[in-house]
Amino acid sequence: MKRIASIVLLVLLPLLTWSQDTQKITTFIVVRHAEKSKENPKDPELLPEGVERSEKLAQMLRDVNVAAIYSTNYKRTKNTVSPLASQKGLEIQTYESLIPNTIDELIKKYPAGTIVICGHSNTVPGIVNQIVGGNQYKDLDDSNFSAMFIVSVLERGKVASVTQLQY
Repeated sequence: MKRIASIVLLVLLPLLTWSQDTQKITTFIVVRHAEKSKENPKDPELLPEGVERSEKLAQMLRDVNVAAIYSTNYKRTKNTVSPLASQKGLEIQTYESLIPNTIDELIKKYPAGTIVICGHSNTVPGIVNQIVGGNQYKDLDDSNFSAMFIVSVLERGKVASVTQLQY
């Protein structure tokens, strides 16, 4: 009986290991842009404290292997992730809106990778909701510039973990 159990284990162990290796966890780090100026309301620059926060974001993620950085096409979002992009040697890719199909494409394009996405108080929760396949996160308070969500998934809607932070 011990011999049969040993043989079964020898046959199943490689299959179990193979199965685990094929399930790659992709991590999304979704942040709201840093503090913005009140001047030029359509496309404001960051305030000095916003520039400081963008540098803090880069410092926080210095040891993270970031595969891609996405931002809306506004100064406040691009400037929030600009220090991180410079540090990582990555180009900031712009997006208009991230629909569920886009999230699926990102997971396929960066399997087991980390993707940073910068958005707005009314878009960050929606992006997180798309990733998790639910509707549990609501718009952020307009004064909250420190919101960060770290979402790890096997595929859209198949969540390994969600961590919500203030940085």
